[in-house]
Amino acid sequence: MSQKNSLRAACAVLLLAFASGLGAQTPPPVMPGDLLGSTGAQGGSLVSIDSMTGAGMTRFPLGSLGPVTEIRFRSDGVLFGSTGGGASNFLTIDPDTGTEALVGMHAFGAVTAMEFVGSTLYGAFFDAGGGGEGGGSTFLVEIDQTDGSLTNVGQIAGYDPVRGLAYDSTTGTMYGVGIPLSAGGEQPEGIFDDLITINLATGAPTTVGPTGGFEIGGMTFGPDGLLYGGVARPSAGEGATVPLVILNTATGAATVVGDTGLPALSGLTFVPGGGGGGTVTVAIPTASQLGLLLLGALLAASAFLALRRRQPTATR
Repeated sequence: MSQKNSLRAACAVLLLAFASGLGAQTPPPVMPGDLLGSTGAQGGSLVSIDSMTGAGMTRFPLGSLGPVTEIRFRSDGVLFGSTGGGASNFLTIDPDTGTEALVGMHAFGAVTAMEFVGSTLYGAFFDAGGGGEGGGSTFLVEIDQTDGSLTNVGQIAGYDPVRGLAYDSTTGTMYGVGIPLSAGGEQPEGIFDDLITINLATGAPTTVGPTGGFEIGGMTFGPDGLLYGGVARPSAGEGATVPLVILNTATGAATVVGDTGLPALSGLTFVPGGGGGGTVTVAIPTASQLGLLLLGALLAASAFLALRRRQPTATR
């Protein structure tokens, strides 16, 4: 290979390495007031969502311990998760790296929703016969944060599954969202979710009202006092995405905030300590990345000048 071609090849390699370095940026650290979500088995990711526009952004892949169907922050910033898909795991997730760590396994079934009331972590649990089949039932449970074990509070009768829990600390009300069952204990065709309230002492539900054709995968109160919901599956066909919605706590009706660009939302939680709606932050190159960029530019410029010098001078 000629010297000229060698220099050109070196320039190409430098530019390629540069493009790779810039493309490998990690998401920015989470900040108080940011809204995070999980996509469950559909995409298997931890995501950031702009609570004012609905726009979503993938942070990290999840699923080393099973599809993460629900996430919830504790007030000290610890992010807990639970899994579905036959993996009855309770875990923690580092929101800045995506690292998953097993806390423990609970009784066979799935914790489909979680919410803190003070220091107590409640969950909605359905057994292996959930979805109205084989006598499956949904229960309100307390979750031991040290080993993942469950303590039964009572049945959330008439709803299965319950995929979201959210506690309004100003009124002392626990809200849930789930599919109402028929008198025979089955899910009727074409019936979507109801917003409900749940008695924390017995698990008994009280219907607030229908969401209006939305199947909610997770919900959480924001720092602004609004009840946000993530839609579990798109209304259109393959390749469609789901919106972020706000649920009316008096009627249950859902109002669309905006499309997330995500295939599903199975969990939703705000980073604690925020004073307002969070926005998705675009990652900015770090100082080391900028240094590499400058170095690459200098090397490319040097190679270009060397090529120019080696070109024969045109004769008149």
